[in-house]
Amino acid sequence: MAEPIIYLRETPRDPVVRNLLPDYPHADLRDVECYLLLLRVVHEMVGRVERQLAARGISRGRLAVLMILRLRAAGLNAAALAHHCGVTRATMTGLLSGLGKAGLVSFAAHSTDGRMRRVGITGKGRRVLAGILPDYYALLWSFTRRVQRKELAQLNGSLARLLHELTQTQRDNAVTGPGSRSAGIPAAKRRGKLSSRPPAYGRRSESRGLRS
Repeated sequence: MAEPIIYLRETPRDPVVRNLLPDYPHADLRDVECYLLLLRVVHEMVGRVERQLAARGISRGRLAVLMILRLRAAGLNAAALAHHCGVTRATMTGLLSGLGKAGLVSFAAHSTDGRMRRVGITGKGRRVLAGILPDYYALLWSFTRRVQRKELAQLNGSLARLLHELTQTQRDNAVTGPGSRSAGIPAAKRRGKLSSRPPAYGRRSESRGLRS
């Protein structure tokens, strides 16, 4: 079972968190708040999605597999599915076993490699997917319905850049070694040259866009 998302309810605006940071030279309130807010957002979104899907008798993992197979008419092997879903082969084996028993996917011999099986979505799987997706996409829309479309596009762009930086850091750490104390830390921060400008919490220019 996957470890649940653990997060702090407090943000760097709260004294309990703010008082911890001066002792750590690489700590920046804006970085910490970004991390904590993302954890809270993911926790809320994933929890609501999982509750909706559980009511329909399906998990996020199984839904992901069905959606990928719906787009791949020729089917995929288990290794490719694991790659697309970002899970291990062992996890994918378990997902496919459950989907197969439910009659939502089928297995066929690979055309060139008899040791591999190609997985495809069945007619029942397509019908189940068609029954789930309308409410699923409506739920995703409800998460951001109060955010203007332009601001949402900017947020998506920022998140995409952040994801790129994280994957680049992971590649860099593979070269320098994850145990390096300076791995993933910009040179300016390693030298202690942190910005002395305090975070502009509460400014209208930084807090606009999300409406309650």
